[in-house]
Amino acid sequence: MTAREPRAGRAVLAAAVLLGSCALTLAATAAARETQGGAKKPGTGGVKLTKLAAGLDQPVHVAAAPSLRRNLYVVERGGRVLVIRDGATRETPLFDISDSVESGNSEQGLLSIAFHPHFERNHLAYVYFNQLDTDNLVAEIRTDPKGLRAIGEPRAVLEIPHRDDFPNHNAGALQFGPDGLLYVSVGDGAESEQAQSHDSLLGKILRIDPRRRGSEPYTVPTGNPFAQGPGRDEIYALGFRNPWRFSFDRLKGAIAIGDVGSDAPIAREEVNFRKRGKARGSNFGWPRFEGKALIDPDLAAPGAVAPILAYPHHGTCAISGGYVARDKRLPSLLGRYLYADFCSGQIRSLIPSQGSASDDRPLGVRSLQSVSSFGEDAKGRLMLTTLNGSLRRLDPK
Repeated sequence: MTAREPRAGRAVLAAAVLLGSCALTLAATAAARETQGGAKKPGTGGVKLTKLAAGLDQPVHVAAAPSLRRNLYVVERGGRVLVIRDGATRETPLFDISDSVESGNSEQGLLSIAFHPHFERNHLAYVYFNQLDTDNLVAEIRTDPKGLRAIGEPRAVLEIPHRDDFPNHNAGALQFGPDGLLYVSVGDGAESEQAQSHDSLLGKILRIDPRRRGSEPYTVPTGNPFAQGPGRDEIYALGFRNPWRFSFDRLKGAIAIGDVGSDAPIAREEVNFRKRGKARGSNFGWPRFEGKALIDPDLAAPGAVAPILAYPHHGTCAISGGYVARDKRLPSLLGRYLYADFCSGQIRSLIPSQGSASDDRPLGVRSLQSVSSFGEDAKGRLMLTTLNGSLRRLDPK
């Protein structure tokens, strides 16, 4: 395994990405979508949205620690992580790093949190944010055993340079994969050509072991596609514009990635999907392709993998990628991938497979404006946040 040091002297903690400022509402009609073969049906039935919290300050992510079923953690873009314990929001946050986070642009801020699979033993969590100099940082947080407060100072793990004159396209989702390693989504920094460069961390999904090894802040698995040759060792997959949210199927280990579209007339919002381990080294095509549309014929994207679903980008809309549902309380959704659009607020689901999606349809619940993220609790129940301050859970009617 090899490692790369974060640049010295950087402030710890500041994380990235909101999907983009969305001023227009997307008309959620069947004609506006390319479902690549899926049938249209009105809703799934038997599902409702239960409000768990309101009055939050621009929540952009919700997560759980695998061993703490009483706790939920809500990431606020400004720099706080709140603890919801037994249904009540605690007055004292897990931590507040507002003074270290740059959130002046709508796509900047503290973005996400992920808890180590062995949190019960090591009490470690990881966050991603924009530092005050706009560079992105993955940092390690240690908490008390109950996961109620951070202990000590954050530790810088991985710094990702980001031009200060291009504050957008940070992406910034963190997920531990079925292999126990940390995956990090990084936007192209509004420099689209970087997504195809093997020497840049921008426009990629990265894979690292974030734990300290002696003097090394993290290590890179030898199985990463470029770990044994030219290119940045941390890269796991490439060719993304702004992969705001991605997730792993908790049952089968497949990866699903929502990549936010551009403003070009033929631009598309994307859902990308690969079976467990099959995304390793995959090129998802940006900026040569968006959806199946040719965007930049002068830039190569060897072996580009097409999305399983693409729908037209209207105005300033953006996909909020979700999860494959595995909550047995919701049998009509089992095995279906849920996602939403930040502008239309419509929540939809589809049946994913590696080659294509089928049966893309509305969930059958009311639309929610500004859906910023989905999440799972420790029991695998699906939740979502809205930028206007709410946290909701999908429950049976």
